[in-house]
Amino acid sequence: MKTTIALLTLSATTIMAAPENLLNIAILQLPEQYLAGIPMARRAELISNLSRNAADTRLDYANGWLGYANDNPYRSVGANSLFWIKLLPRKDREPLVFIHIPNRSENSAPPKSVTAILERRGDKWENVTESLLPDGVNATDCFVPRRNAAVIQIAPFVQAERSDGRGKYWADGQRTGELRWDGRKFEFSKTRPAKLTYD
Repeated sequence: MKTTIALLTLSATTIMAAPENLLNIAILQLPEQYLAGIPMARRAELISNLSRNAADTRLDYANGWLGYANDNPYRSVGANSLFWIKLLPRKDREPLVFIHIPNRSENSAPPKSVTAILERRGDKWENVTESLLPDGVNATDCFVPRRNAAVIQIAPFVQAERSDGRGKYWADGQRTGELRWDGRKFEFSKTRPAKLTYD
């Protein structure tokens, strides 16, 4: 069941009262480059927006997963892209935080995606991506974490024709590989081309 959080009157301090909830801590504390540019001052509002409706499944505490896309300008919190967060559990240690921000461009420029694996050390976040991302994995690809499994899907970005005839846009291609987290490291495997699963 999703944690109930009061609306905009709830302070960040109150949200932080549950230190075991690393997902909230990450949302509140991550530097802006790891949370699609959302200002620190809007983070508690983001959690409130995602928690007000039980039918809204974008924020999933049970699975340590957040898949954020918001097309409603009235509830925008300043994100410059959709993004995903996935907690990667570790035995007897705090989970790592996997982040992917596709930053798909509206023009001909390739996406400048951000993919990072972060470890919380005190009040600091250390980027440990280089030590954990297997050789041969292209960090500029699209990465989509599964909601209920420690699996990250990988796909290239591809250009597609707009349905209105106004040229091309960047889209997610078909899944070509996946990363499976075993509690210590990722195992990379290639997969048959297939549509990405966004849940």
